[in-house]
Amino acid sequence: MRLGEAILNHYEHFFGKLKESISFRDPSLDYPLQILRFDGVFSECVTHATLGASHFDDEFGGSFEIVLVSDFDHSELPVILASTVLLAAERKLNVADGITLGNLGAFTNKELFGERAIYVTDATPLPSSFRCLNSNGKHITFKLAFFIYQSEFAHVKLSGRDSFESLLQEQSVDPFSFHRKSVA
Repeated sequence: MRLGEAILNHYEHFFGKLKESISFRDPSLDYPLQILRFDGVFSECVTHATLGASHFDDEFGGSFEIVLVSDFDHSELPVILASTVLLAAERKLNVADGITLGNLGAFTNKELFGERAIYVTDATPLPSSFRCLNSNGKHITFKLAFFIYQSEFAHVKLSGRDSFESLLQEQSVDPFSFHRKSVA
């Protein structure tokens, strides 16, 4: 079984049937980056997942795929996730430690997403058996992404990821809620 098929089977095993797949091509890539959509994974949320981000293992410091979860179902979500992956690869961000990218309005709908950033972290809300896949001699780790406010983005940069994640836990925040209040 090819790596892409193995990743898709992994997603469908945990998330159910694939609803949609959108391909993004970048002139610098030999392959498309696909953004997959799954519904009903989390209550009242839409789930988008990368297929092909694991090709950036040199840029990311390992093989990763990223899952974006939000209760805000918008047509721009696949664009945001693809842009996040491509920008992180271009900047050679170490995804193992998690990443935070601000100013989403720069590459999508500024009115809706201008005050938002994207936060990529460990996929701890998902079952431990989901978080990694070994296939074709490649070890892939799955990361979780969700939207945060620019003020939270600034807090992560200033005080670190542990401090931000503690705030989320202390305030019992649903990180998948797009319209929640900022914790910073």
